Amino acid sequence: MRNRVLKNAGWIIGCQIIQSMIRLVIGLMTARYLGPAGYGVISYAASVAAFVTPIMQIGFRNTLVKEFVDEPGQEGRILGSALIMNMISAVLCIIGSVSFVMLVHAGDRETVIVCALYSLSLLFQAVETTQYWFQARLLSKYSSVAALVAYSVVSVYKIWLLVTKKDVVWFALSIGIEYFLLSVLLLLLYVKAGGQRLCVDWHTGKKLLS
Repeated sequence: MRNRVLKNAGWIIGCQIIQSMIRLVIGLMTARYLGPAGYGVISYAASVAAFVTPIMQIGFRNTLVKEFVDEPGQEGRILGSALIMNMISAVLCIIGSVSFVMLVHAGDRETVIVCALYSLSLLFQAVETTQYWFQARLLSKYSSVAALVAYSVVSVYKIWLLVTKKDVVWFALSIGIEYFLLSVLLLLLYVKAGGQRLCVDWHTGKKLLS
C-alpha cells in the first residue's frame, strides 16, 4: 500500500512539474505578444473565474474522496450526483460572473467577450470532479497524464495563435479548450479503469453537501 501511495504521489508531482515548466514558457511568450493591455484582460477574466470557482465546487473537494473510500459500492451514484450538481452550479456561476462584468464594464465589448469565453471553462471544470475518484483509487497516474496531455494540446494551440497573430479573444478560448479536453479524457479513463455506471441521486447529492 505504501508503495502505491508513493507512486501515486510521484505521478501527481512529476506531471505538475512538467506542466508548470510548459506553462512558464508559454505564459512568457503569450504575455510578451499580448502586451500589458491584452494580457491584463486575460488576467482579469482569470481572476473573475477564480473568484467564483470555490462557489461552483460547492464544497465537494473536501468530501468526495472520503465518500468514495467509505462507500465503494456507491461510487457511480456519488460521482454522477456530484457531476450534475457541479454543472448546475457552474451554469449559475457563469451567468453571475458574466452579468457582473457586463454591469461593471458596460460598453467595453472586448472585456465582456473575453470574460464570457473564459468563464465557459467553469462548465468543464465541473467534470474535473472525476479526478477525486482516481485519487481515492490511488490511480492519479491517469488523471495526471490526462491533465498533462490536455495542457500540451492547448500549448500547441497557443503557439499557433502566436504564429498567426490572433487577438486576445482567441486566447480566452484556450482555458475552455483545456478543460474540455481534460473532462473528456477523464470520463474516458474512468470508464476504461472500470468505474461504475454514473447515475444521479438527489439524496446522495444532499448528503455530499451536508
